[in-house]
Amino acid sequence: MQQTFQKALALHQRGELLRAQTLYEEVLRQDPRHFDSLHLLGLTHVQMGDPGQGVDYIRRALAVKADFPEAYYNLGNALLSLQRPDEALANLDRAIQLNPKDPQYHFERGNALKDLQRLDEALASFAFAICLFPGYAEAHNNTGIVLKEAERFEEALHSYDQAIRLRPGYAEAHGNRGNALKELGRLNEAVASYDHAIRLKPDYAEAYSNRGNALTQLKRLDDALASHDRALALRPAYAEACNNRANVLKELGRLEEALASYDRAIALKPDYAEAYSNRGNALKEMKRVDEAMASHAKALSLQPDYAEAYNNIGNLLKDIGQVDEAIAHYEEAARLRPSFAMARYNKSLLALQRHSFREGFDLYRLRWEADRSDTGPQSTIPQWDGSPLPGEVLLWAEQGIGDEVFFASMLSLLDLDTMKFALSADKRLHPIYRRSLPGIRLVDSTSTRTSISGDYAAQAAIGDLGHILQLDAERIARRRYPYLFADAARTAQLRAANDVPEGNIICGLSWKSGNKKAGGDRSIGLSNLAPLLALPGITFVNLQYGDVAADVKAARAQSKADLRIIEDVDVFGDIDGVLALIDLCDVVVTIDNLTAHLAGAIGKHAAVLVPTGGGQHWYWGGESRSLWYPSLQLLYQQAIGDWAHPIREASQLLGRASPAQDAST
Repeated sequence: MQQTFQKALALHQRGELLRAQTLYEEVLRQDPRHFDSLHLLGLTHVQMGDPGQGVDYIRRALAVKADFPEAYYNLGNALLSLQRPDEALANLDRAIQLNPKDPQYHFERGNALKDLQRLDEALASFAFAICLFPGYAEAHNNTGIVLKEAERFEEALHSYDQAIRLRPGYAEAHGNRGNALKELGRLNEAVASYDHAIRLKPDYAEAYSNRGNALTQLKRLDDALASHDRALALRPAYAEACNNRANVLKELGRLEEALASYDRAIALKPDYAEAYSNRGNALKEMKRVDEAMASHAKALSLQPDYAEAYNNIGNLLKDIGQVDEAIAHYEEAARLRPSFAMARYNKSLLALQRHSFREGFDLYRLRWEADRSDTGPQSTIPQWDGSPLPGEVLLWAEQGIGDEVFFASMLSLLDLDTMKFALSADKRLHPIYRRSLPGIRLVDSTSTRTSISGDYAAQAAIGDLGHILQLDAERIARRRYPYLFADAARTAQLRAANDVPEGNIICGLSWKSGNKKAGGDRSIGLSNLAPLLALPGITFVNLQYGDVAADVKAARAQSKADLRIIEDVDVFGDIDGVLALIDLCDVVVTIDNLTAHLAGAIGKHAAVLVPTGGGQHWYWGGESRSLWYPSLQLLYQQAIGDWAHPIREASQLLGRASPAQDAST
């Protein structure tokens, strides 16, 4: 019997597990209480992917000999693989009690505590393992995993670097390092780290999929899709890669394909709460509201403490106008995960929309943490808090050019008599700002896009002015308005160069948004504006940038409208010319885009067609006359995607302004 056991042990040590099992079983037929055969037979089952059977044999072994620490350790490992961390922890504690100096025991104890979300205790166990064995690369790596889960990303990065220093070829540590860099917004470095992991381990499916996530944030969507596809080629049943691939397809606007990929992820992993919630987001974009809500509800039924699902439901409720319920869901998301910046940022947008400006602007500062793909420019210059300073303060441009114009509405509240300010702005706005904001020095926004340096006393994002100036509705009303001014000579030149039939009013027209995220919800087909274009006594002037000649030609043929493209003005590159063209108009009809902001900034009467749902921005707060731009009349959709009502209202407003309409009535 002893000779048979020794043969089994030798086979086991050489990795010939099936042959070893046969001999261990032969020993046990002779002596059912042979401790080593029970223990090692159980271990072979664990090693061959059958931890349930392994647990049974190891427990039988411990019933024979209850003071053998290695058996408790192996039992703990098996229970961990069965996702029973409570039982695993009890057995690992017993192993440590019998042999407190083995670093592996403390390492696996840390893994059990990690699975139990007892993160501080897990870190202490890994630290003890490292104390016993300073060269323990796996313990440094798993310390990083716990620190990342605790959102201590810089510390996690340091732990991964320690693991790699100890073992340069440690592919998993390089992959995990990429995860930490991604969370820190250092996306190109993250991709490089994933690439290194893949070079070390070419079949590393997780690294390919995580690389795809980083590429998605870099907006390299085709590359991201290819990376996820490679992950799935390596591991076809990889549910997480299916989910991540679907996220890219959603970003690409391929929503039906995204839905199919989410469904595939769920088929592979039926309790996959994240895939259900992401699926709900895709359905929301497809305007399938009831199905989207059901998908989010399923996510919460699977994971009741899933903060992201509460946030996503909040977004859906916001889109259908249930604002109180949306805020409650954002608050629950933030309660479940206090570091969840996106939930509090989303709440800020609703607070601002409701004119709760103090709370809204305070939370609005979280936009940089909410979107780690855009963390703003790097700088060592202190942030301005609104206090008087002897040196120059830089206010830097952010978001789109329309946002720049909007935030400039607050500049007249600055104390230009006692302080000096520089304004980073899109170069196309400089002629307008030089004329309208003579007390502020202008800087090209390209110089502040990624970093800020220079002899500034302080700096701040222009979007933080609402918080810095502690704005409320009363202070907003005290701004200088209008706050921008068109070039009067340019306006006169355009008027002289463009004859209009006697008695006609001039209406500027813009119908598309270039916003990549919400532009589709905000834009209207020019053909849909036929009721306006058919009105008599109106000369329409194109204010829409881009190649719109074909659209204009078709609209003229459809409605016989006097719709003109003014060739003297480059509507995209010459924003000062566009402002003069708006000034030339008697009235403007536009969607939510730069044209709306420019018209509002110079006090031009305009009708703005505002979407409901995800396309509606917070500065249109539901009022009919814009709080921010008193010259603008706001006309809202009554249902997501339905422009009929605001177009009808705009037609009525425009009809009342037309002398031809007055004459006909």
